[in-house]
Amino acid sequence: MGDNFEFLCRLAKSQGTKVILFLDGDKRKLIEQQKVAAEHPDVKIIFLPDREEFEQLLPTEVYFRAVAEATQQPDATVAIEAWKRWVNEDPRHEKKSFSKQVWSWLEESIDTLQASKPAVMRRAVELAKPEEIRADPLRQLLKAISDDLAGTSF
Repeated sequence: MGDNFEFLCRLAKSQGTKVILFLDGDKRKLIEQQKVAAEHPDVKIIFLPDREEFEQLLPTEVYFRAVAEATQQPDATVAIEAWKRWVNEDPRHEKKSFSKQVWSWLEESIDTLQASKPAVMRRAVELAKPEEIRADPLRQLLKAISDDLAGTSF
């Protein structure tokens, strides 16, 4: 948790670990601002494409099934339609990333929001069938791990 990646790299490396950052696409600017590549040239950084987020590795319907469960809404389809209407109501909503759209909509729509973003994502992954998960970014991560391990002697 947290977005101070330069600090997190230092912390992880101080424990003798090899670090690979696997990040939402919208974290590029933050990584540049923190000069992570310059401070940690040994750290492999993998971004999701464009401004995509981990939540978007799952089908929207699956993610919203988890949202519906967490917020005790009876139907994910109804939730998706309400969210889409909310996004279209204001051009500023469209500029937000997917998860920020969903959570802003939830905060405006539900008086006492008890759900948490990590809990919803965990449930969405549990609900997803393996073939529904976009695997290409995960393959990139596994390749980076494999490449690091290939250079390690046990």
